[in-house]
Amino acid sequence: MDLPITVPLKRSVIHDGKTYDALTLDEPCLDDQIAYQELLETVTLVPSPESDGGEPLTSARDAMLVTRFWISRLAGVPEAVAGKLKSEDQAEVTRVLDRLWGAVDPDPAGNDEAA
Repeated sequence: MDLPITVPLKRSVIHDGKTYDALTLDEPCLDDQIAYQELLETVTLVPSPESDGGEPLTSARDAMLVTRFWISRLAGVPEAVAGKLKSEDQAEVTRVLDRLWGAVDPDPAGNDEAA
């Protein structure tokens, strides 16, 4: 995957007098990964409704906070800009994030199982 990836916005976002017509997403840096771990300390895990005692799930609110966090961090824009994205633009940016996570290690701590 060639990075960074620019996603044109169908509806511009205006924040602090600056207009954002596109977001350019790049892979996370170490500071992004540290900030993400700090964010994870604040999210609420709830039991999975699909199974008894199954893997905990993140609440819908916390999942949206995580999405806003990653859009902001990987696009290098304030969280307020990510929070103002309209649904169609947010969905397209999220599709790019999903592709990006397929191209980078989802566990930056390197805690994968040994081969």
